[in-house]
Amino acid sequence: MNKASVYYFAVLILYLCIYSPHTLSHDLPKWLSPFVATYNANANGLPFKGSAIKTLTITPDGNLLMKSNAKAPFNKIEEESLFSWKNCNSQPIYYRYKRKTLTKKKHYSHQYNWLTKNVTYQHSDKVKNIPIHTTSLTDRVSEQLVVRCKVRKGLRSFNITTLHKDTIKKNKYHVIMEETVTTPLDTFHTLKVEKKHLNKDRTTHFWLAKDLDYAIVKIIQKDEKNTYTISLKEYSSTASALDPNHNL
Repeated sequence: MNKASVYYFAVLILYLCIYSPHTLSHDLPKWLSPFVATYNANANGLPFKGSAIKTLTITPDGNLLMKSNAKAPFNKIEEESLFSWKNCNSQPIYYRYKRKTLTKKKHYSHQYNWLTKNVTYQHSDKVKNIPIHTTSLTDRVSEQLVVRCKVRKGLRSFNITTLHKDTIKKNKYHVIMEETVTTPLDTFHTLKVEKKHLNKDRTTHFWLAKDLDYAIVKIIQKDEKNTYTISLKEYSSTASALDPNHNL
C-alpha cells in the first residue's frame, strides 16, 4: 500500500470515529437531491473538446458527496468533497483536488476535524494544520451549493468563507439581474450572480436557473488574457414536487 492509500484509509477511519449519527445530514431539503450535470466548454468563444461533469450523491450515512471533473486537451481536473449539510451551509469532512497536464501533476487534500476546529492540509509530502475560527467554513466544490441555497432563499448579497489550498478566503457574491440565457440543453430564466475577486482583472459570473430550482446552467470566468465558458448540456435530478419553502 503506497503513502497516498495509507493516508486516505486513515482519513476514512478518523471520519468513522469522529462523526456520530447526530452530526449527519439526515433531514436534507428536497432541492438538495442527487443530480448529474454535464457542461460544454469553450475558451475565448471558440469551442474545443472540453467538458465538465458535476455530480451529487447521498451516502448511506446521510452525508453528501459531490464530484467535479473537467477535461480539456492535455488538461484534467478532478475535485471531490464529502460534507454534511445544515441551515444552508455545507460542513466539509474531506476535500480532494487533483490536476494532470501534459507535463505535470498536482494534488492536495483537506481533512476537517470540527471537534478540534482544525484542518489538515496535505500537498505532496507537505502537511500543514490550519485552525478553524468559524462555523461556516466550506470548500471549493460544495461552495456552489451554498450559493444556490442562499440565492434560493432570496439573498441578493452575501459572503461565503472558503478554504482554498492553505488559505481561508471570504468570497463575496452579488445577484446582478434576471436574465434569459440559452444553453445547449434549453433556454432558461435565470438570476445572474457575480463573484468578487481580490484580483480586479478577474471576474466570475454564474447563471442560476429558476426552472431547475436554481441549478447553475452557465459560468463565465474572465482574466487578463482569456475568457472561459461552460454551459449546461445535460441535467438529471431525482428532485420531484419541489416546494420552494421546504427546509432551506
